[in-house]
Amino acid sequence: MDLLALATCPDDQVGLWRLSWQKLFTFSPEVTVTALAWRPDGKVLTLGLVNGSITLINVETGESFLHYRVSAAQICCLSWSPVELPNRPGWRQRFTLPLLDAQATARQGSRPIPSHAVLCSIDACGVLRMLTAEVFEMARIQLPEAYVPSRRKALQVSAAVLPGLKGCMVSASNDSGQVAESLIVGLGILCRHQAELWHCTDLASDITLLTEQALAAVRSDAEVFAKVQRARQEQQAKLQSLSLEHGTGTPLSLHSEVAAAAAGAPLSAAMQHLLTTALGEAGLKRASKDIDAAAQQLTQSFRNSLQPHLEQLTSALASVLALTKCTPIAGQIGLQAQAFQEAASMGQQLIAEASLEHQEMLQECAEMRLYYAWLLQLTAALQDDEGRSPALSATSRKVVADTRITQGPPVARSAPGQHFLRAGQAKSSQPDLPASLQHLSEIQALCVSQFGRLASTLSAALTTAPVMQMSAGVQSWHSCTSLLPDASLLWLGSCGPQAMVLVRVRQGQGEAQVQATMLSCPESQKLVEFSYYKEETIVVVAEPLPATQQSGKLHVLPINSLPWVAQSSPVQLDHVHEACRRQGSVSSLESSASKGILVPAAVKGPLILSGPRGLACLLSAMQRASMYDLEEEDQGQADAE
Repeated sequence: MDLLALATCPDDQVGLWRLSWQKLFTFSPEVTVTALAWRPDGKVLTLGLVNGSITLINVETGESFLHYRVSAAQICCLSWSPVELPNRPGWRQRFTLPLLDAQATARQGSRPIPSHAVLCSIDACGVLRMLTAEVFEMARIQLPEAYVPSRRKALQVSAAVLPGLKGCMVSASNDSGQVAESLIVGLGILCRHQAELWHCTDLASDITLLTEQALAAVRSDAEVFAKVQRARQEQQAKLQSLSLEHGTGTPLSLHSEVAAAAAGAPLSAAMQHLLTTALGEAGLKRASKDIDAAAQQLTQSFRNSLQPHLEQLTSALASVLALTKCTPIAGQIGLQAQAFQEAASMGQQLIAEASLEHQEMLQECAEMRLYYAWLLQLTAALQDDEGRSPALSATSRKVVADTRITQGPPVARSAPGQHFLRAGQAKSSQPDLPASLQHLSEIQALCVSQFGRLASTLSAALTTAPVMQMSAGVQSWHSCTSLLPDASLLWLGSCGPQAMVLVRVRQGQGEAQVQATMLSCPESQKLVEFSYYKEETIVVVAEPLPATQQSGKLHVLPINSLPWVAQSSPVQLDHVHEACRRQGSVSSLESSASKGILVPAAVKGPLILSGPRGLACLLSAMQRASMYDLEEEDQGQADAE
């Protein structure tokens, strides 16, 4: 299904539309959206916000599943680039995790599986960031002043990563149409070590997913244990109430009564009446059975969910630790063996503490079960003696003695389950997580921080000098770029009030094949956005001039033929400031539009041209120019190192 995302102001909303202008849903990020981009698989819409944050939305559910801040300045550009993984023997498979409870299933459903793609962002300060696995920053580059939006008025920038991480294309265009520049930044070190890089990214993604699922498993166990605690408190309150009712207005000391019975003393009349009349053998057996079921549920939950996840988490940490010792990129990306060794030890400690807490939970259930067994023994002894008030038989005294009744029943304990539920919160209907599980978030934060060191470490090694740079004066309101499934690129710009030029660039064997088409608008339009659509058409969101009409139109423009096919839009397009389209057939090379001019042909040295005639000269020069060989550039950098 073809979808069009439109960010509008001043309501600061993002609407998802079909090309027939049927509205699917609206998302309100509460702050102004300054950039839009579709993830290559078409399942995630990425929002860049004015406060420097990035929000990811699952378009299948319409919910945000990830929000994080990457910069102190506003995000001016977002662009996804798919990545083909290198084929290497022994490539580590990702963990296959079993589904947990309904809560974990819903959590997984709201977060799509990460795809291998690079997310590029450019902020207002001209900092280009390359993110992998949606959150791990692997490169940070300060662009030249000509590409810093905060330094130049009405500057629009865009970025796209070349296949194989060979380089990053960055373009800039001024709203006045006087300046249009483009450059390619070399990424040789990332290209040479991308196998290890994606391996590390997979491990970090696994650790993130494992921590989330381990927390979900712990929450499930905590809910089960909370039910046991509530049942225990209800039974305790019931016993206290009954002891007041049958103890002539004063509460019975159950501990003293049972301890006296264990010593051979007879039970009081109130205690006998409580056991035989108020509680009864059936009620005690039912309560004991409920406790047994809860203990069994706890054991099953621990063995089937929490324990396997913790073991997989430790295995992932061990894999990262081994990776830091054997790969050449280990030192360059800042993966310190000591730091991940600490994380691995934390994982081991987490398993030990979780096992200990689980044993505490089972011990709690066992003591509750024994307590009901004591009462049941007293009830049976009274029934055996036909309601008289004898002391317990020798067998009963031995059973009570074996259960350490002299230490007091568990109702006398303070803060039950204190190792699992924090002290003072045992009565809460929402159980808190154990303190030791803070290690999970610490491990996750450690992985993010370690991969974050990619930025500072790789910045010095990356080629910040432009590999290719060109400029052309084009009278343009907006210029856009789109990556097609055949790895070619489209560039659409205005070169006059009613004239546009469409450029398609294909990368051949060492050459840039350029196809240019001059187009005439049927009426004066202000181009807002465009994107590739199907085989030989593009979608143009255009805003008519206020003097002509008030409603906007969505134009489907055939590349090789005219006229335009226009549909009236219910959206006031004068309020639209960002737009992005998803192609219906989800593929690994999904197009996503972004603002800015991008001409991906290699021209050695800048070309300063102006006007439509100058643009035609530029296209002619591009046809004669050969594509810059980035492989040779990378090899030259390697030799220089």
